[in-house]
Amino acid sequence: MTIKSLSMVILLSFTTLLSCDKCKDPECKDALADLTTDILITGTTTILAGVPFNIPNVIRNIADASITCLTLSAGESESRVKIDYDASSNGSFSENKNNSNFVVPGINAGDQANQNYEFSFNTPGQYRLINFGDDKGQVTERNEGNNSSAPDIASAGRLSEPNKQPLIITVLPNPNYKKGIDEPDVKLINYTVTISPQ
Repeated sequence: MTIKSLSMVILLSFTTLLSCDKCKDPECKDALADLTTDILITGTTTILAGVPFNIPNVIRNIADASITCLTLSAGESESRVKIDYDASSNGSFSENKNNSNFVVPGINAGDQANQNYEFSFNTPGQYRLINFGDDKGQVTERNEGNNSSAPDIASAGRLSEPNKQPLIITVLPNPNYKKGIDEPDVKLINYTVTISPQ
């Protein structure tokens, strides 16, 4: 066997060991994508009716350094923005005003999708926003339970995780704005998404 042939065999063997498809390590079964999502504004924000408002959200593909194989890339998926309404501003968000899905490109391990939603809220009251990553279950993940920006509200109708506060938008009457007859209470003006390292 020549030195060139021997080098090729060693390189192929090393590559095979690093490939999760051929890896003998039982931990490799956990080498999956893991998407989390967070609206980057939390707490309560006050705006005027009819004024465009930008809402930044991030979907991360969290790399897991504790396992032998690398975290896998997440393919294209869809996220969902759910906007509930409370006309009396007393915390009873009972009326759904928007429940829209948005395309998210594939995200490599350790990268994130930076989403920006621009909405106008055209009727006074309070609105609660929750974002769901991989809403249609298109990506197989290590943890399928961490895809909501407010998991307690999404699953049980209550909030107990201080790190996962929903965004509450208080919309005040605007003397310079009059809602049109056919104009919706919540209107999407623009949506953008870019991929970047975390």
